[in-house]
Amino acid sequence: MNQPMSNLYLVIFPEKLVLKIGKANDIANRLSSLSRHWGEADYKQSYYIELPEPEVYRIEKSLHYLLESHAVTNLEGDGQTELFQFSALEPALQHIKLYLKSKPTPHQIIQGLPQAFLETPTTPKNHPNRRKRRRALQQVNRFHTSMSANLDKINRLQRILIILKYKSHRIAYQHDIINGQIYFRIQDGITNEKFQAMVNLMRCLSYRIEFGTVGVCGINLNTVIQAAEDLVQFVIRIPTEEDNLSKWNYIEPMFSECIRLYEALPSRSKLVHKDLPILD
Repeated sequence: MNQPMSNLYLVIFPEKLVLKIGKANDIANRLSSLSRHWGEADYKQSYYIELPEPEVYRIEKSLHYLLESHAVTNLEGDGQTELFQFSALEPALQHIKLYLKSKPTPHQIIQGLPQAFLETPTTPKNHPNRRKRRRALQQVNRFHTSMSANLDKINRLQRILIILKYKSHRIAYQHDIINGQIYFRIQDGITNEKFQAMVNLMRCLSYRIEFGTVGVCGINLNTVIQAAEDLVQFVIRIPTEEDNLSKWNYIEPMFSECIRLYEALPSRSKLVHKDLPILD
């Protein structure tokens, strides 16, 4: 027996800087209602997928539970309990894609809502609402561009951690955590070219987020690189409660895999038979 179909949507509302995750049989009608409270949606940056209605219910509820830490609770209006920060978008997409992999028939979440979902009334080119929407969309685009750059850095960091794990018999390294900082030492012959490569590596621990309305903020986890003879030491700061954790919440969902990979590393690689000194 064929099950009724429905839609799971992840829609961005740039004027309020929120992400709405919900279910709708008719997305056009639902967006028409939501826009009266949250402004016009960013159709190009939003996502949807059509699935049997029971599955949409299950995914929607699981996303609301998993993304609770990203929930927006200071706004009132239609669907207010399903509003999240932009930082929830990436983990939400990862969860959906993981679920789709388990299905016997192929499904794909689609970026960009179809033209049929667009509202038909047109707004004059110089109308204040249109200018307001254009500024809001520019803010969203800057946020997504900065987060995409951060994701590229984190992906590179993950690849390096995987290499360190599986090449521990070929790379001499040791790491210790002292006073909230990671002291990571690598034993190798140092050339100017290698040192510059390591400087570039440390840039993978510096992140920039453009919020649009409140400007730019940065998160820097690297403190110093030191070199002595055949030893290079990286000092990496661990985020604490003294940091602005509201900023870190945007990075943490993407960075969590790096933490898992780091914790899986041996404290000393197989080539290190006695402690590598910590440089002052």
